[in-house]
Amino acid sequence: MAPSLVRQSGKNLQERIFFALLLIGLTVLTGINYGHTAINMALTESISGALVSAVVLLCGMVLFARKRVVSVTLSDVFASGAVVYFTIHTCIWGSDNIAGGFLVVATYLYALILRSQLQRADTFYKISIYLTAAGAMEATLGIYQVVVGSKELISGHPPGTFNSPAIYACFLAITFIAALFVLSTPYYAAWKPVVKSWIAGILLTVMAIALVLSGSRAAGLSLIVALFIFVQKKLIVLQLPSLKSIRTAGMVSLTTIMLTFIWALIKVNPDSLRGRLLIWKITLQMVKEHPFTGVGVGNINFAYAKMQARYFSSTRSGYEQLLASLTQETYSEPLRLLACFGWVGFALVLISLVLVFSSGKDTSSIWTDTDMENMVNAQLCFIVCFSCFSFPFSNIVITLLAILFLSIKLKSNRQIFGFMINKPIALLLISITLITGLVNLERAYWMSKWRSISIARSSRPPQLNNTSDFTHYYSHLKWNSYFLYTYGIDLYNNGQYQYSLDVLEAAARKQPNADVFLYIGSCFEQLGDYGRAESTYLFAARMLPHHLMPKYRLLTLYEDCNQWVKAVFVAKEILGMNVKVPSKVTNQIKDYARSFLHKRSII
Repeated sequence: MAPSLVRQSGKNLQERIFFALLLIGLTVLTGINYGHTAINMALTESISGALVSAVVLLCGMVLFARKRVVSVTLSDVFASGAVVYFTIHTCIWGSDNIAGGFLVVATYLYALILRSQLQRADTFYKISIYLTAAGAMEATLGIYQVVVGSKELISGHPPGTFNSPAIYACFLAITFIAALFVLSTPYYAAWKPVVKSWIAGILLTVMAIALVLSGSRAAGLSLIVALFIFVQKKLIVLQLPSLKSIRTAGMVSLTTIMLTFIWALIKVNPDSLRGRLLIWKITLQMVKEHPFTGVGVGNINFAYAKMQARYFSSTRSGYEQLLASLTQETYSEPLRLLACFGWVGFALVLISLVLVFSSGKDTSSIWTDTDMENMVNAQLCFIVCFSCFSFPFSNIVITLLAILFLSIKLKSNRQIFGFMINKPIALLLISITLITGLVNLERAYWMSKWRSISIARSSRPPQLNNTSDFTHYYSHLKWNSYFLYTYGIDLYNNGQYQYSLDVLEAAARKQPNADVFLYIGSCFEQLGDYGRAESTYLFAARMLPHHLMPKYRLLTLYEDCNQWVKAVFVAKEILGMNVKVPSKVTNQIKDYARSFLHKRSII
């Protein structure tokens, strides 16, 4: 009879404290979601960053209470090089992301220390139990959101407590694999097969249904690949004694997921697929221009907008123009890594991963280590596959889980050297994490204050709002693109065009969109700089070639400047453009262009 993992665990007070802190921190993180508006998402991100810092800090302090030797492997050397490179790169090319860069450093360093703790089967088993419970709760919430038609639905898909259905699906898939691990361990061997299969069937089927409802094809296909990794040495996932039971949870859930996602692929929206291919094509052009060092984390959005404008400056098909959009994500983490950090950063990460996955297996492992290794391989395989088609590392919870899984996987590498955790090293790590947490906490405080002000402003008539509401918060929130955008518009409406121009240009560098460039062009018009106004409108028109408003602004600008040849050309372009979503505004713009040409006796 297999030994009880419960009796093996919790013998050491520090282990109990460590596990309690980890569970409390991750539980709070997965429950944070203030909503899906720009303000609420920024507030959520800041609080999550502060909480992760607190969890990592407290866990590290508990572990520092014991003297331990940290082993350093070859993959650690390359991974450490990547982390140092990313941090320096972020400080130079993305000053607003310094807090996030230091958080990655602190989490990675703590992961090296946590390695010996996480390699214990009982500790990892507890973490898997938490993930199973969290996945069941998230799945239930997602199904509830669909059933009641919750306003939280995004494009008809449930996000759970996350800000994106794709990230929600990623978390569900991770917990799905963790549930398979928990329910297939010998701890449950004493249970009756019928009871075991019923519990597994209910949990995994609920997760599978929620995963399908999320609409994430990338998560579904990546999970299928990961499940094949997980079951490669098992004829039945839960090792039940008979194939006759129709409630065999592994087979039922695997079949359900495969059939539903095959159906999803058949019904796939071709516009979504081709739009993603267009994003990848433009991102690769960015990599081609900045091959070695990349464009930087803080500059990638503006660099993408400029590259898309250049791409559509030449003749393109009308269908491709309709697919163009400005996205905050490249829908591929490897491509984003290449675009931000160049081939130098990409090579460091790739070498580290190759060394991790090609490491030799420890033949002295007991059954729990074998199962744990199998589960971790499946988790990492899923995250790697999913990251090729989506953006899992935009969420701090997924990033933290990926680092934890890598910490366990790294145990198979041969040690190069080791060092003892002493007071200077401990103080350095604690200082880094503490500073990171305080920066995120300070951001969360000012975001919450601005959130209250924004709610109050939205309930008042525009003429009663005061620009001083923004001025007081500018020095604290200038890192947030949406704050800069709304502040710039407020300055514009109050006639402060030069100040508005400065703020809006800063917003455009962080998060470009058509509206911010239209306001920038209007500022140039009000300041009498018609040449720069024209170039700004042209840039916006090329950046989003299916939008009519930049063309309309160009038409009115040419009319005011008596440039009739250019005005006629733009008016004809407006009438010949295909509209992605017809509306009252687009019809009015086309009517205006038609009326202009009629006055000029062109039609």
